[in-house]
Amino acid sequence: MEHALKAAEKNPKLKNLYGAVVMKNGSVIAEKYYNGWEREEPVNIKSAAKSILSALIGIAIKDGTLSGLDFPVASAFPQFIGKEEKLKKMITLKHLLTMTSGLESMSKKNFYGWSQSIDPLKDAIKAKMLYSPGSKYSYSTSDSHILAGLLAQYCGKDLLDYAKEKLFTPLEIECVKWEKSRTGQYWGGSNLYLKAYDLAKIGQLFLNGGRWKGKQVVPPQWVVQSTLKQVAPKLWSPFPLEGYGYLWWLISIDGKHAFAAWGHGGQYLIVIPAKKIVLAVVSDWNAGYSKPYYYELAVFIKSILKNVQ
Repeated sequence: MEHALKAAEKNPKLKNLYGAVVMKNGSVIAEKYYNGWEREEPVNIKSAAKSILSALIGIAIKDGTLSGLDFPVASAFPQFIGKEEKLKKMITLKHLLTMTSGLESMSKKNFYGWSQSIDPLKDAIKAKMLYSPGSKYSYSTSDSHILAGLLAQYCGKDLLDYAKEKLFTPLEIECVKWEKSRTGQYWGGSNLYLKAYDLAKIGQLFLNGGRWKGKQVVPPQWVVQSTLKQVAPKLWSPFPLEGYGYLWWLISIDGKHAFAAWGHGGQYLIVIPAKKIVLAVVSDWNAGYSKPYYYELAVFIKSILKNVQ
């Protein structure tokens, strides 16, 4: 494992790599930083933030802030949904968590224009309905943005303050930055900044069934539900896809089942329950979408995991 971590220093194909943290049986067993990055520097984990938002939703359901998976999204945003929009009134919390809302996705070709709009939350909700809720998966950062807007409306405080109180502070995660849209809403599916070793803590929390230092932080049933296959996306991935849970990817690495948070540019949080391993990998989030880099990163990740004793 140490050889794999050290070899990455001299690999020109990994010039965007910033850091890797490996945990085994609850302890950090290896940690290395690259290309001038330092341990205490937070990284924009991009869409890996979706999995953290999922944890917050599970906490909010448990503490009664949200009523449950069948919560109707329309009841939170009646001002954006017309009386005649019957399909939109069928969208539930579960549909947003599984990216099966039926709303036109604001990811990929739509992302830049949508993210720069005056009110991305409004635009996400008012997007066209392309199919019935629950009938089809479509990767959508706008679905997760609606989720964050909904939670912000019901949690009774600033959403980042809620996240700190319920999740980050119990895990001793500090220096958290979460960017907002032009209208002041936190980006539910992106732009959350964490240090690599703090990202690894989230994985260890889920490996522990939602417990951290004797305290139940995330409900155990939510940990199970959110990392079970809920839908079957047909998307490209450097690792074989097994399915998608509640904003968690289900993948296979060298035949071992894992669940993962995955962010643009090469941000990964990978949990392999059978081996009790957590791996956090962070990269230059400004480098963009590059299949060659993802493939090289996958080789790097597999070389680390193969050598964890």
